[in-house]
Amino acid sequence: MKNNLVKNYLCQTQQLYGDKLILKSKIINSFGTIKGPKKSQYVFIKSLSSDNSFEKKEIELLKKILKALKLTFKDIIFINVKKSFKGMLTSDDLKNLDFNHCILFGYDLGNIFKKENFENKNLVLTYSIKEIIDDSSLKKKLWDDIKFILKHNE
Repeated sequence: MKNNLVKNYLCQTQQLYGDKLILKSKIINSFGTIKGPKKSQYVFIKSLSSDNSFEKKEIELLKKILKALKLTFKDIIFINVKKSFKGMLTSDDLKNLDFNHCILFGYDLGNIFKKENFENKNLVLTYSIKEIIDDSSLKKKLWDDIKFILKHNE
């Protein structure tokens, strides 16, 4: 009986408010999490790590990338995509964000996201954060992929 009440409450809440749960500057929805200001010029998208201890290494690498680009986490929208996500990021999700540059970390994400969602945007598809950490020789290739951002920052 109690489980049905909770289930009904959650279904009604979902009907009223949709699939998004907003916590300060963090939006949680069916495909993952979005952190950062809605009016950022830069979007970084990566697959959500299943290993919490590995996440610290990812954050350290991202900090280094941001520092090289003369950006901080406050300057970017950061999207973490769940591995189980099978659908597409909707154009409505992206329309709510005001960005010009997007970096997809992981070639597998290129199969998930529709290219039309990035019309008139600078889009870079590069190695996953995990691949870069596991193989440091990819850092130079990553740098070659994202150099265009520095040109737009000047």
